[in-house]
Amino acid sequence: MGGEKIASSGKLLFFGSRILQSPEGVAALEPIKDMIKATYREQTVAETLVETSQQAMGEAAYRSAVQAAGTGQTSLTPGW
Repeated sequence: MGGEKIASSGKLLFFGSRILQSPEGVAALEPIKDMIKATYREQTVAETLVETSQQAMGEAAYRSAVQAAGTGQTSLTPGW
């Protein structure tokens, strides 16, 4: 699978896991997560790599939101 599709799948998993909180929603995301994990050669570490990637994506999004709010920000950025 191409890198562009994997990146899109990662973003879909990131947003979906924050939006879909029901057991059904979480279950619906499993095929996407499995598809991403299948791209790694070492399946024993694939879960950790996917989780680490998702964490990094969240941190980058938060950092971007804080920077966009500017230096005068006095409280946590809305939505975080």
